[in-house]
Amino acid sequence: MASVGEMLWQSLLFVFSPVRRAIVGIRDYFDEYNHQQRADKLISEHRPKISEMFKEHDKDGNGYIDHDEFKTLIVDILQFLDPEFPKTRKLEEEEMAVLRKLVDRNHDNQVTEEELWESLKEWVPAIGGGKRALVIVDLQNDFITGTLKVANAIEAVKKTNKLRGDFTFDVVAQTRDWHPPKHCSFASTHGADLFTTKMLKPSKSSGGSTEEEEVEQMMWPDHCVQGQAGAEFHTDLIKLDTDLVIDKGVDINVDSYSGFFDNCRQGETGLQKELKKREVGEVYVVGVASDYCVGSTALDAAACGFTTYLVQDCSAPVSEESWASMKQKLQEAQVEVIQSHQVPMPRRWTSENTLEAAKRLVRRAEQSPHRVNGGHTPCDVESLPKVKKSDKKVV
Repeated sequence: MASVGEMLWQSLLFVFSPVRRAIVGIRDYFDEYNHQQRADKLISEHRPKISEMFKEHDKDGNGYIDHDEFKTLIVDILQFLDPEFPKTRKLEEEEMAVLRKLVDRNHDNQVTEEELWESLKEWVPAIGGGKRALVIVDLQNDFITGTLKVANAIEAVKKTNKLRGDFTFDVVAQTRDWHPPKHCSFASTHGADLFTTKMLKPSKSSGGSTEEEEVEQMMWPDHCVQGQAGAEFHTDLIKLDTDLVIDKGVDINVDSYSGFFDNCRQGETGLQKELKKREVGEVYVVGVASDYCVGSTALDAAACGFTTYLVQDCSAPVSEESWASMKQKLQEAQVEVIQSHQVPMPRRWTSENTLEAAKRLVRRAEQSPHRVNGGHTPCDVESLPKVKKSDKKVV
């Protein structure tokens, strides 16, 4: 039976959680309002600058930007929207195709100044926007009370539940290690000592492209074996029918720390596709362990173009030493480490989510052609980085 103190605490949470949600909702409303105001101000105050850029790149002065002129103009536009965008950054063909579809509104392979202006009025407010997703990483029994218990993991469960109560995310995805027996990450599979490393050669079907290619694999205890109790989500964790469940580590020959890709970065889990299909622009990552699967998931989220945050107090590391190393990688990838009381973070603009905003608008036009780009249907553009599409099921 719960103590009087525990009952009182639960009652206070019940009373004050709706209040906090209301406060957060108001803050989020003004964040969105200020973001829109900032976007409107940028495009209205800088129309002369945009016009000047257009004329500068219209080399023959015919009033149109042709195919070759567009390549240089769009880099200047991206740098105008995000001064940190490197001028030497080479746009991939898929990215360039998206940007042409967004700006060339009548699809005649020529861009007028008016087309550029109209596209910017849609593009700029979308930068840093998109829906917000919570990605909960591996809050499973084996990582909390089982064979690979992470210290303070149960606190991560409690804090994650509270975060879901305090703020309503547009999308929630729960990843889970879902290993077959005799998985390559198990020390028992190789007769190896626990927590040592071993160089493995993944099979070609698992991503190995040559016989010489090897990857370093940590030797873990058997954990999260498909169908066993240790692989189930912890009983205290809030789980809703609307949550996406993403299985990872299902290939016997290659491990998967990240919720997006396997460790060879050759196979996808389906998480990137599901988030982008739902127009997610901002990702908050929680769970276990901060220095392995949570950190790897956050790094890949950023690499896929999402504005990404790792919520530290809703996560737990295996060790402080490896967590310090992971934090350095996160900083270099522009992933912010925050606390749960900071959620949601103010919208921010980066060069990557500038491109992602363009992709979202083009995808939206494909689904509802009358909404964007004068009604034409854009091309289907695959997301970067390049990976082999997986046939693994997203539940």
